[in-house]
Amino acid sequence: LFLCNCRCTIASPNVNYSSSFVFLADLHLGEGCNSSTANYTFNDTNCYSVRDLNATVSKINALVGNTSLIIVGGDITASAQTTEFLAAQQYLNRFESPFIATIGNHDIWSYDEIIGDRTAKPKGDQLFSRIFHENFERIQTLGQFSYPNVSSTDASMHAQSWTFAPGKSFSSALQKLTFIAPDFNGRTKAPPPCPGHSPIGGCGVMGNANLNNVTNGSWSWFEHQLSLLNDTNREEEQILFLVTHQPFRCRVGVPDWYFCFSKKMKQSFRTVVQKYNLESAFEKGSQLSGHQHRWFQGLAFDEWPHFRQFEVSAVKGDVFDAEMSSSFAIFHLDEKNGTTKSIERWWRENNTWTTCAATAGTCK
Repeated sequence: LFLCNCRCTIASPNVNYSSSFVFLADLHLGEGCNSSTANYTFNDTNCYSVRDLNATVSKINALVGNTSLIIVGGDITASAQTTEFLAAQQYLNRFESPFIATIGNHDIWSYDEIIGDRTAKPKGDQLFSRIFHENFERIQTLGQFSYPNVSSTDASMHAQSWTFAPGKSFSSALQKLTFIAPDFNGRTKAPPPCPGHSPIGGCGVMGNANLNNVTNGSWSWFEHQLSLLNDTNREEEQILFLVTHQPFRCRVGVPDWYFCFSKKMKQSFRTVVQKYNLESAFEKGSQLSGHQHRWFQGLAFDEWPHFRQFEVSAVKGDVFDAEMSSSFAIFHLDEKNGTTKSIERWWRENNTWTTCAATAGTCK
């Protein structure tokens, strides 16, 4: 396993990033704000989560302008309040390049630290769908976009899964990629106590992944998408990036079944990928995830030695470095075949921008 603890340098290169995409996760918009404890106020900007996101948006615009694609990997909000979603959309809409968002466990069930859960069932996924509707409509005009957005037989789940293959508005390198983002967030109610100081207990959902294998759920949709990708008639080999909020492999000391994917879920994933002969396509890409608030680049499975997971540290801060914030990564692609040449990590350390280039598991 590889964790970047390298010595990095402050830099601001002047590079054309058109053959690239950007990945960020874990905004937790609303966290640390004056109004976050009881009822987040839409225009409350006196908080680190807002400052960190604004800094990230400005830096990404300065680096890639309108020439790239931006993937937002879940936990957009601190607690799935409507005002948090609206504020996050307002700040993300400042990106000059188009962005597409995924949902995380913090986005599933609206709650606050005074009254606890705000609804009897999780409704955050429906809020996510409604508030980012215009952004999904824009993405639909820029490539092949699948987004069913239907209710499942489980009344507590409105799966937010999507697949996107960039079209001719993007560089030829990006056109060789397909991003597939199944909503594998669980809907199981979290046990007490409630986060923070609330005596009510049981806010939101558990942090572990779930394949959501119910009618109109995520798993049947995911397998159908793989079958379509297997049938795709393409001259060049496919490159697939799996976008899930939770990574397959948890960090040392954290059980996979508790905070990531269980052994059974991981076996199901490997089996269905093999069924549709897509191992090579996923190996040329990787899993993109957040959730653990750390930088990581390494193997997703011991049983599958050529498939890797990449985790970006949280926009709101890093679990191992209290001075780090505003993190994101830029994937630089080979223009001829679309494979990843390098991954450039960016963050602020004590409010100063720092970068670190990672290639094949090394950071230099």
